[in-house]
Amino acid sequence: MLKRRGKTNLGFSLVELLIVLTITGLLCSASIALAERFNRLSLLHITEKLTTKFINYHLLASQREDDLKTVFNEEGYKVYHKGTNDVLDEFKYPKYVSITFNSTEEDIIYFYASGVVSPTTFYVSRKGDVCKIVMSMRGRIRNLCHKQTE
Repeated sequence: MLKRRGKTNLGFSLVELLIVLTITGLLCSASIALAERFNRLSLLHITEKLTTKFINYHLLASQREDDLKTVFNEEGYKVYHKGTNDVLDEFKYPKYVSITFNSTEEDIIYFYASGVVSPTTFYVSRKGDVCKIVMSMRGRIRNLCHKQTE
């Protein structure tokens, strides 16, 4: 027969388990906060990229003295010389971003050689965050980003 010599360690103590669970909870809460921040920064990056491209189209139209037409669809947009079907530029949206226009407006923006832009408002959204881009007739562009409330 085997004799037991003292107490053997058969597992973790309750204190050890509580410490591990506490550390795991802290790491999870920190990672969730970082993921939310990443989502918001990613949306701001897409909005900034779109705004920069629109400013470049505005400048390009006035430099070339040629009107530009930007046509939007579900996948992205294409920039044409107005009156022809020559594609000047193309942009594809990331899969996680959606762009919507006001229901009363077309999904087309015109950049005229005179420096005038067809006034437009549209929304760039991603997972509950929304950025509103407003383009005025004189080509001013405003970005208004906020978190959607439910």
